[in-house]
Amino acid sequence: MWGVRYRYLVTPSYASVLEAAGVQDAASLHSWSAEGDCVSQSSTSETRRQALGNLLVYVKRRFYEPASWRYLARASRGSCEWANNKSLRQLGIRCPELVCLGEKRRVGRLCWSTLVTREVPDSRNLLECFQDPAFRHGQEKRREVLSELAASLRLLHRRDFVLHDARLRNVLHQEDGEAGCRLYFIDCPRGGYRRFLVRRAVRRDLSRLREDLTENCGEEAWEVFREAYSEA
Repeated sequence: MWGVRYRYLVTPSYASVLEAAGVQDAASLHSWSAEGDCVSQSSTSETRRQALGNLLVYVKRRFYEPASWRYLARASRGSCEWANNKSLRQLGIRCPELVCLGEKRRVGRLCWSTLVTREVPDSRNLLECFQDPAFRHGQEKRREVLSELAASLRLLHRRDFVLHDARLRNVLHQEDGEAGCRLYFIDCPRGGYRRFLVRRAVRRDLSRLREDLTENCGEEAWEVFREAYSEA
């Protein structure tokens, strides 16, 4: 069709398992991505958890009907999240493994985008962790997690990378008996490196995280984080 353009990116190590599932391009990805269990949904997006061969993946689908002029000559949120995931990994921050990305445009306008990432097993986001009384009142575990979170965020800010939406729900905690605390950063489509107004963006990250910590864990948790952040 005239004016229709597809884009498809795939991590090479996942190409064969995608092809085995019938996914070879953006159009087939879009069809396949409608399967699985819906775990969250809004008026313009949904996230599904589904099997890819022997793997479990999360599929983030965003829809724009009618096709959006907002992203004309601009990267989609899915594309930004793909790029930021790679940037975070290069900085030494854990993120879910990227599987593939597909999107469709019509005369430059964005119709839909689909991002697939591998599930982080035995994990839950930090908001769920801190709402769990057993986790919230475990002083040693809570301090370990807050210190790890502070060190990661401090590393990013020193490199002028900001999250823009630094929320507890956007960080996964994976319990590993041998390795201890492992944090994975997720859902970062609006973050990235900043050349201007860096301090303002850093303050915004810290302000939003403080809101979450004080609301769900109390002021003491913020003080533990702030101390660790200052010393990192």
